[in-house]
This record gives sequence, structure tokens and C-alpha cells, in this order.
Amino acid sequence: MKPRLFLLSLSNFAVQAWRDPLAFVAKVMVRLGYRPFGENIAFTALGGQKESDFNTKIVPSGTGQWNGRVLHVLTNSLPHSTGGYAVRTHEILKAQLKIGIVASAITRLAYPVDIGRLPNSDREEIDGVKYARALPGIFPASFSQQTNKHAALIIAEALQSNASILHTTTPWPNAAATSLAARKLGIPWIYEVRGEPESTWAAGQSNEQVALVSNHFRRSRAKETEAMCAAAGVIALSEVSSEEIRKRGVRTPIWVVPNSVDSDWAALKVPKYEARKTLGLTQCRYVGAVSSIVEYEGFDTLVLALHHLPPDVKVLLVGDGSELSALQALAKEEGLLDRVEFAGRQKAEDIHLWYSALDVFAVPRKDSRLTRTVTPIKTLQARSFGIPIVATDSPALREAAGAQATFIRSVNPKSLAKALLNALDNGVNEEPSPQVPTWAQAAKHYEAIYEGFSQ
Repeated sequence: MKPRLFLLSLSNFAVQAWRDPLAFVAKVMVRLGYRPFGENIAFTALGGQKESDFNTKIVPSGTGQWNGRVLHVLTNSLPHSTGGYAVRTHEILKAQLKIGIVASAITRLAYPVDIGRLPNSDREEIDGVKYARALPGIFPASFSQQTNKHAALIIAEALQSNASILHTTTPWPNAAATSLAARKLGIPWIYEVRGEPESTWAAGQSNEQVALVSNHFRRSRAKETEAMCAAAGVIALSEVSSEEIRKRGVRTPIWVVPNSVDSDWAALKVPKYEARKTLGLTQCRYVGAVSSIVEYEGFDTLVLALHHLPPDVKVLLVGDGSELSALQALAKEEGLLDRVEFAGRQKAEDIHLWYSALDVFAVPRKDSRLTRTVTPIKTLQARSFGIPIVATDSPALREAAGAQATFIRSVNPKSLAKALLNALDNGVNEEPSPQVPTWAQAAKHYEAIYEGFSQ
């Protein structure tokens, strides 16, 4: 297995470097914690498209009969990726299996080899969820070849699992391969819109405003809309997102299946003192988050807010990401390193302890197209634990964080510190909140959607 994967890895990176050398170098540099080439250049993300790739056709969905079996076509998954996307996917699949839906999954072409991870097998099982890996011997050179190869592997997996529906997600290259596979299988496919990939890309560039008017952004946005229109149905994660999809002119049926928490999540909360003792943390006051550490989350503002907070208040950040090294450097430069706990990526089975250790959950997201529409799972988990939430005022966060959260319209270190201190001084709600949607409810909603294809 491993020699074949090494060959796949080498061919994948060779193709990426050949297709877009500047983007490849930029991506590597960002992963190392550097911002290359100045502030005014918007780069195509690694794995992004050349101009000719946007001519790839997305095949309109057909119809079919639901037989209780679905194949999910994914961008990434546990255990190799641990962000909100992977968590949502895993929880959906677990919940679907629990209610009797025969659900399985296949990830994007070459994943996780394309992120430098070599699985022991092309099949991995976690919590009873089966993930197939689309691992060719050699990574195809052209985008059309990649799409066709991915479609062929999806077809093979769908035939093996006897799936009657293909369920894929953003970004649109997933839709291109899935739609081709669905047409050849004679079954419908649906498209789950997890944010706006083009906006996520723009938010990650050195100059977002330049990126938003770029040709790449415009073409990417058009392909996402095309995918929504071609699917048999569209899943949105929030009412805000659903409204934005309608504004694009999409007339495909749209269902909202929000981010949720596990039915047993609230029961996992433990007293703060006990959690901190178990984790080896000091017994002070902690504000922070369990999150991907990326630029648009605004954690630089959270670190700088420490200048305006009492000495007994520390920042706790659990997770990793492209901005982790930059944040560590910022804390050091500001003389705040001893007041910031960078816990890094933690085991899934321990995450409840890290949530339990927090006095206030901070979501100081920067204002962008992305953050106005995406509802993060982390706020629901914090809300379920009864942890006070201080967040940027945006439609998506108001929907996810609930009415009891504190929202800041103009987020800067001083205003954030004021809101955090107020939340700290007003005390912590120790009672978990039951008023949070669950994955069990989501699974029932998906079942009703799938059954609709049989009518």
C-alpha cells in the first residue's frame, strides 16, 4: 500500500506545482507560517482551478427511487482532518446509521495523500462509519482526467454499496465528479452547500478586496451556482445561507439542515475546576475557543484584548491551522506569551474537557462574505454547555449562538475585552442548555429528504 501511496503523493504534488507553481509555493509558505509575495496578490488555493477547468460541465441530476442507501462524496474527513466540515460529516453519518439509513462515504481524489498523510488502507472505519479513499495509482495531470477518474471511483463505490442517492458537498469540483457518476448510474444527486467556497478562498488571501474582484472568484462563484441549479436538491446549513442561495437565482428545492450537537453532548460537561485539573491548566479565568486557527476567526484580536483584561484572565486556544504560528509570534512580540495557552489539536474524546475549562467562549470573527453566512458548530457546542458566548455581530452567528450571547458590532481589542470582562463578571451559567438542535434530528430530516425522491 505505502509504495503506491508514495507514488501518488509525488505525482499529486508534481501536478499541483506544474499547474500553478506560484499557488503551490504560496500554499506551502502559508502552511509554514509565512505570507509570501506581498499584500496585494490573490493566489489560487492549492488544488485550485486553471481558467480552462471552469469549462467542465456539471451534469443536471436525474430522478430515481430511494432504497435506504446513500453514498456521501466528501472533500475531507476524520481522522486526517478535524475541522467543522469533517465533524459535521462524521456526526451526520453516525446519526444516519443509527436510524437505519445505510450511509457510507468516499473522499475527494487523492485525499488524504494530497495533504501529506498516508493511510494504512484505502478504507478506514471510525465509530462504525466507513470512509473509502479515492486513491488512484498516479494522480491525473489534467482537471478533466481528475474529474473522470474521481467519477469512476465514485461509481465503483456506489455499485458496491448499492447506493440510490449520491450526496455531495461544496466545492463545485465535487459536484462535477458526482454529477457525472450519478448520470452513469442513473440515480439522483444532491448538493450540500457548506458556506461559500469562493468567499472562503477570498478571506484567506493577503488582500480580500483584490480577491473579491478577481476572475478566479467570479468564475468560482458561477460554478457554485451552476452546481446548485444542476442538483436534484440543495441542503443549506442555515436560514441565512438559504436566503443567499435564493438570491443567486437558484430555483432548485432547498432544505435547511443546521449544524447540531450530539444528543449526549450536554451530559459530557464537567465542572471547570475538575476539567482544568485533568488538563493540567492553572486555576485562573479562561476566555477562548475550540476552533480551527485560521485568519478569519480573528484570534489576533483576542490575543491583543489581553492588554485590556486583568492579569488573572488568560486566553485558551484549542486547535491548529494556518495562523497558529503567526498567533504564537504575535503573543511573543506583545509580551503576552505567558497569558496564552496554545493547546494545539486535541483528541476528540477529550474535547468536552477543553470546552468545560472555559469561562467564556470567544468568536471574534472578522467581517467577510464568509463569516456572514457560515454557522460554526463550536458555538452550538459552547451554547449546549451553557458557556457564555461573546461573538462578532453577524446574521450567521446570531442564528448559531442564540439570543443569550453577547454580540459586538465593532470588534477591536478594547471592545472585545470589555464584552469578555462583562461576561466574566456576570458569572457563568453552569446549566447545560437543551435548546440546541441535535444530529439525531438532522438524520430524520435527511431521511425525509431522501424519501422525497421516491414520490
